[in-house]
Amino acid sequence: MNVIKRNLGWLLLSQAATWGCSIALLLIAPRKLGDNAFGQLSFALVYVSFFELVALFGSGTYLMKEIARDTTSLARYVVNTLILKVPLTLALIVIAIGLAIALGYSSDMVLLIGAYCLGMFFNSLNNALAGGLQGIEHMGRPALWDVARAYVGTAFGLIVLYNGGSLLAYALAFNIACAIPLIGNAFYIRPWLRTRTPIDVRLWGRILAGGTPFFIWSALLVVYGTIDIPLLERFSGNDAVGWYALAWRWVSMPAFFAASVSVAFFPALSAQRVHVPESFARTANRALHLVVFVATPAAFGIAVIADTFISTLYGGQFQEAVPLMRILALHIPIVGMDIVLGSVLVTADRQRQWVMVGVIAAIFNPLINLAAIPLTDSWFGNGAIGAAIITVMTELIMMTGAIRLRPAGVLDAPTRNLLLRIVLAGAAMIPVVLVLRPTPLPVQILAGAATYGLVSLALGTISIREIRTMGVGMIGRGRRSTVAP
Repeated sequence: MNVIKRNLGWLLLSQAATWGCSIALLLIAPRKLGDNAFGQLSFALVYVSFFELVALFGSGTYLMKEIARDTTSLARYVVNTLILKVPLTLALIVIAIGLAIALGYSSDMVLLIGAYCLGMFFNSLNNALAGGLQGIEHMGRPALWDVARAYVGTAFGLIVLYNGGSLLAYALAFNIACAIPLIGNAFYIRPWLRTRTPIDVRLWGRILAGGTPFFIWSALLVVYGTIDIPLLERFSGNDAVGWYALAWRWVSMPAFFAASVSVAFFPALSAQRVHVPESFARTANRALHLVVFVATPAAFGIAVIADTFISTLYGGQFQEAVPLMRILALHIPIVGMDIVLGSVLVTADRQRQWVMVGVIAAIFNPLINLAAIPLTDSWFGNGAIGAAIITVMTELIMMTGAIRLRPAGVLDAPTRNLLLRIVLAGAAMIPVVLVLRPTPLPVQILAGAATYGLVSLALGTISIREIRTMGVGMIGRGRRSTVAP
């Protein structure tokens, strides 16, 4: 657990640092750009994400899983994956830009798509390097390079905004910064790649075949996770996309904690499933406890303070995002469980069954959105309300499937009882925050957090000893990995 705590500490440190950038941008960019331009950026990002998932092809997760089980295979897998990705990604860039032109997108939109394609190229190659390093549980340096990417991109993006730069220059600032983790991780991983590694065409087939379930899953995730953006643009316009994107970005911040936990626990779960199966369920339940403990108060808190939050930060702008934040807040702990349970299923070699759950979600989401978005646009003048409701319903479908597929011992009766008590502790925040609504926003947040902490201690969902142990594990160096160059 020391290595897991150390890696989780690095990942959370990275996330906290990048959150600062995200918050700064969410406070400034929507005001400077306006609804329409903010919606254009969101659309270009989603458009390119469909091509990026092909460029990634699930290889990062596959490499992490295989290298965690056999650390001596790092150089062979990473080198051959890089050789495979370069021509594949370049071809996808040509297709993405060519298709945008053929579909009649404006020249400005085509240029925005080109900017995000540049970031896609850097991210695709870095995905192979990061997968190798995560497989041997070296997550500190990749996390630091990601912080550098966030701060450099944010700094240049803000410079562009305050100097009246174009939307294209703003997009380029972030996508060029994606080269930073690629270069940093390439230098860091070099000691493991010094041995002569032959090009193995047969291994390419294994990488593609092994990554296929993860690619399919990623494709399904893009479909049911982002298809509402082009549907919103089609039925309600870029303004609705801007409202939804703003609400989604604030609400999705707590989900990054679950992603960090998942990455930190993934190599250990992969190795334990093969070498120490009796520890597997225990480790998975620890991850679930940690994620739900953090996600639950975030969900209740955001739902209660959404209107005050938006009014404080944006004044009269983006009021249409308030109901979206309240609806999407409900799915924060659900998404957290889905992320962890998905990792558990993958490490238990049940990724194919998990993909079938994703197929159901990917069919359900766009089909119901075709009705929900126009309907709520007609009723409330905000089609994004329908998209938000269907997003929550889709995650519930995913969670139901994950629970049915979970291995024995995962989410057992004691763990379920613990998670229920966490929800009760989160619900205790609501009356306290409602009573304090006339007070400044920071007072409401601090009072809610204090209430949650005290009730959690009373209900036994966390203890002083656990807090102290986790803090020491994350801050301290922990034991070093036995994997050496």
